[in-house]
Amino acid sequence: MPTWDLLEPEALSERSHQIFDALNDERDLACVLISASFLDECVACLIGRRLVADRAQVQRLMAPPQGHVSTSAARIRLAYLLGLITPKMRENLVIVAKIRNLFAHSAVERRFGDKDIAALCERLQLIGGEPDFVVGYDGPTPPPNVFASSDPRTRFILTASTSSMRLLVTALGTKHADVHVVRGE
Repeated sequence: MPTWDLLEPEALSERSHQIFDALNDERDLACVLISASFLDECVACLIGRRLVADRAQVQRLMAPPQGHVSTSAARIRLAYLLGLITPKMRENLVIVAKIRNLFAHSAVERRFGDKDIAALCERLQLIGGEPDFVVGYDGPTPPPNVFASSDPRTRFILTASTSSMRLLVTALGTKHADVHVVRGE
């Protein structure tokens, strides 16, 4: 049985092309499970970058199944409480986790077009605001807002992609906490 390993943002970034290919090419179930898993790894990476640089202790804290921060929900909550993610990012991650659970805990095949899943996808928000331009577009009228008019699967993929990239960029710029020594120790 493989053990869980906290990955650095550079390693996750190298995997991102494979992840994004799978999101576009796979069935709905695989798209959701891969997205949710990758986002969870990105959040764990971000938290790991903020904590004291003691890899063994961070691994114990976050390694499933017994680490205190081994679940997606616990990681999202901790990242938010440490100020590493915004309320909007937190909400997106919670929604992705809910969608993941609907897919993973169903005995029948679920699809993005299912009413409950489509409603959750509608609540997803593009990280960084609504796009008001498209690079290279020079048409006479403003381009359509692809995100706002997207079908649930496209909206999910766009949210997962932009969220994971934002998490990785944030992780790259996050420094480990200092160990503070108390006098007399």
